[in-house]
Amino acid sequence: MVRIRFITALLAVALVAAAGPQKSWQEHMDSGEWLFAHGETARAEAEFRAALKIAGSFPRGDRRLEATLLELGRLYEHGQRWDEAQPLYDLLLAAVEARAGASSPDLLDPLAALGRVALAAGDVPTARAALERYAAIAATAEHVDPDQHWLMLATLARMEVLAGEDAAALEHQREAVALLDESTATAAEKAIALETLARLELTAGSPERAQAALLRAATIAGEDEEGQVRPPAILARGALGALNAGEGGVAAELARRCLEMDPTPEDRLDAQRALAGAAWLAIRRISPDLSALWATGAGRPEVDTAIRRLAELSGLLSDAGAPLSERIRTLEHLAAAEVMAGDTTGALEALDRLLVLQREAGDHAAELTTLRNRVGVLQAAGRTAEALEANTLLLTSLEASRGQDDPALLPDLLRQEELLRAAGRKREARKIKKRIRRLSR
Repeated sequence: MVRIRFITALLAVALVAAAGPQKSWQEHMDSGEWLFAHGETARAEAEFRAALKIAGSFPRGDRRLEATLLELGRLYEHGQRWDEAQPLYDLLLAAVEARAGASSPDLLDPLAALGRVALAAGDVPTARAALERYAAIAATAEHVDPDQHWLMLATLARMEVLAGEDAAALEHQREAVALLDESTATAAEKAIALETLARLELTAGSPERAQAALLRAATIAGEDEEGQVRPPAILARGALGALNAGEGGVAAELARRCLEMDPTPEDRLDAQRALAGAAWLAIRRISPDLSALWATGAGRPEVDTAIRRLAELSGLLSDAGAPLSERIRTLEHLAAAEVMAGDTTGALEALDRLLVLQREAGDHAAELTTLRNRVGVLQAAGRTAEALEANTLLLTSLEASRGQDDPALLPDLLRQEELLRAAGRKREARKIKKRIRRLSR
């Protein structure tokens, strides 16, 4: 409503002829442009508004009205007076359309201006409509400013991402990137546009194209004399993005390329995260009972690779003081990989380190699961005596805290009976079986 009143008032003022001698339209415009260029914004505004009053009396289609609306709109835009600039650009668009037609390339500049200020003002529907119309006209126009064109397409793509329209955003970002070589975009701008394209390729396009875009971004960033973007950082971010998208192969390749450069400690750690994550993706098997995974991956090279990568990452995370949750998750994966390889020593070492962190975190439920897994690994490895000793200690601890009649003891009692029978201690096993029957009623 405010905007409508502003436009109505502006047109009314523009159509009223000023009384008495006054400067010409050209003199007002020249004065306004000079004052604006020299920072005299308030006086420049007065000159442009005076010129607009005169321009309102010009014949229909006179381009002087368009020029006046454009200059006053730019002044408001420069001062971040979005709500005042937007109706002027609305009027400019209407004037150009009345003169040149609804699909004329002359509409591109007004549409770009309207899209910019509407977005800045928070008027997303108007901004998107302007940019979509810009894209449609530019697609068939013979000559379009590549600098303006790629920026408008990239802005439209961002709006589509926010609206959850990744497929449409991908197409517009691809078009924007295709214009980069014709534009005067800086190396940093090109690299950022390519990173954006890569993220969209991972979610809605091709992983191979995402990798190619990131490698190109890293190459361009290496040519940036100001160092605003760093190639290793681009590749490390891209590797983690690919990992999050479930593209382990792309993640591993980008991480390797990153490590071949001169990454910062932070970028190096991110690359190692990606390498370990990609290795885990290749073998990932989740089971609350690790003994179910025993030796299922013995002799498989990808399991050995996962163990090596996860062990490297675990050490780096500890040295870097990474969040406890990440260190725990890494050790959980390492323990599972060691169990899959059938490596008892490695699995027990990982589980013991995991227990330390779980106790530090105060996660008693997770600690209990790890203690049970420790017993299960020993049992699966045929180390019955050690498994029985560990399970007896666990039962004793649980009985002390929960009492001997807690049904939650059943999993541990069942395992205790099994271990006692395997150890040839049948009399003790029968006693445990009686307890199991009593608790199961």
